[in-house]
Amino acid sequence: IIHIPPHPTISMSRRVAVEKVVARVFGHPSHANGGNPVTIFLPQSPLLQNTHEALAKECSWESVMVEPLATSESKVNQKMAFFMPSGLEVSFCAHAAMGGAVAAAAMQSEDNRASLSFAPNLLPEEVHTVGISPSGSEACLEMKHVEFENSPVSHSPSLQRLLRGHLGISGAMLGKNHPALPPTFCNASVVRPKTMVHVNDIDDLRNKVQVPRVNNSTGRNTFESACGSIDDSTGIYLYSHLQDDETTSSWECRQFPRASGYPEDPATGIAAAALAASMVQTYSGGGIPPSNFNFYQGMSMDRPSLIQVVDLLLQKKEGTALVSLGLKGKVEIDERSTIEVEQEEAA
Repeated sequence: IIHIPPHPTISMSRRVAVEKVVARVFGHPSHANGGNPVTIFLPQSPLLQNTHEALAKECSWESVMVEPLATSESKVNQKMAFFMPSGLEVSFCAHAAMGGAVAAAAMQSEDNRASLSFAPNLLPEEVHTVGISPSGSEACLEMKHVEFENSPVSHSPSLQRLLRGHLGISGAMLGKNHPALPPTFCNASVVRPKTMVHVNDIDDLRNKVQVPRVNNSTGRNTFESACGSIDDSTGIYLYSHLQDDETTSSWECRQFPRASGYPEDPATGIAAAALAASMVQTYSGGGIPPSNFNFYQGMSMDRPSLIQVVDLLLQKKEGTALVSLGLKGKVEIDERSTIEVEQEEAA
């Protein structure tokens, strides 16, 4: 039993049964132990905010609370609240949404397991749908008409200092900022801004990039401050080209988050989506730009992952760029259990 301390002055205790699922999302098709871990909590009745935060702080990676919506008028009957290991709630987390949808759908009747629609807790006006394979081992998050932003880093020397001082990246390792080359030194966002940096040589990306030293408060604060100086970036997304074929453009990536409680991310769906949209926006090749992308991540941290961006379409409406796409990947359930949470509520 997990006891959550009381928040109000006068309170009464209530126990809530919670299904706890540990999963990995965006696993590599030919490597075990890959993918981005997520802990999914599915309570039998709604939990308080301080209970959400306490559960999130027990997790080493992101977590998601999947709860029924109070209203029955909407076709969407689930809401998801996304949390970092610090207990901070964030607006959206792609791999957590996919894992949460698969875990929630598995508890429904077989007729209702092919997809699940939900509203993010901090973005209640948005509705997202996750398509789920019959086996439950693959999911595709549909993102439709999402606002896309992409702008050059306003002060490139700040980014250069961060790359050199925290990641060991010299100027010779970096791609050039040129219309005919992949986008670099820009902040792109479909949810939260990530700083895109093109690394010329994939061997440099794998072997020469240093992991930032964020295992103590001084290192964390310094790296967080450095990211903040780059137009309030939430992380650095490094990438190098792998190969292209007739249908798919493939890249390898590494993501170093600004303040997530861990130094490197094995798979970052929202960053991959923003990078793919940036590539389409700046495409200068012949013919039609690609709409399908493979982004391999986590290779350097022994958590090999594959994020597939499919059916990407970039449009403009009244001067605003809107992107529609699917984020597709493996979902592997590692553990299921039922816990009891004891929380204090107002009497």
